[in-house]
This record gives sequence, C-alpha cells and structure tokens, in this order.
Amino acid sequence: MKKSILNSFFFVLLSFLVSCSSTQCRRKDKVPAMPSQSNVDKTLNIKDNNKPETVYIFKYDGSLQCGMGQAIPLDEMAKELEGIKIYSKANKADGLMHIQVCGSNTGNANVYEIAKTELPVALQKGFKSWQF
Repeated sequence: MKKSILNSFFFVLLSFLVSCSSTQCRRKDKVPAMPSQSNVDKTLNIKDNNKPETVYIFKYDGSLQCGMGQAIPLDEMAKELEGIKIYSKANKADGLMHIQVCGSNTGNANVYEIAKTELPVALQKGFKSWQF
C-alpha cells in the first residue's frame, strides 16, 4: 500500500517536472504584444487621417457545411452597402458553436467596418452589428 502511494506520488511529481521543462511553459519573454491601433491601420492600408468613429457590421456569407452553399464574395455583398464608405472588410468566423450537419450554416460572415453614423442605414439593409 505504502509503495503504491509512493509510486503514485513520484509519477505525479515526474509528470509535473517533465511538463514544465518545455520552453513554452517557462517562456515569458516571447509573449506576443497586442498590436497598437496605428499598426492595425497600417496592416489594413488605411491612410485616412480623418477617419470617423467606426463600427463593424456583418451578414452571413451563405456558405453551408459540406460545400452545399455558395459563399457570397466580400465585394459582391459590399454592393448592398451602396452609398456607405467601407473602411475595411474581411470574411470571419463568428466564433459560435454550430451544429455539425451537412447543409447547416458554417458561421462564416462578411464583416465590414463603416462609420458609426451609417449604422442605422446598414441595419435597415439587413446587416447586424458585429459583436463577436
């Protein structure tokens, strides 16, 4: 009995030591920094210094699991936002859990950055605020 408890203790101790001997467990100097807003703007190639306060809106792209639905391209869906200036656009996953069955929504959405003052117009056109 004592021997099995002692063996269990050493096994747990050895597991702990081995798991923390990797560089990922100990490394604190390589933590990626959050990008500053100016870095994000450079990445998105935004050169508008008078950019207003913006919000993100989205519509699901229509893609379905098992390749059953055709995704609407970003530029094609952007035509629905005629008259609204788009500062950035991307196709992103909503991050929610979706049932995994052929024909079900994939959770991929076309996301657009627009001026906050244009939000009511975009909502009337069927877009929703991006909260993910």
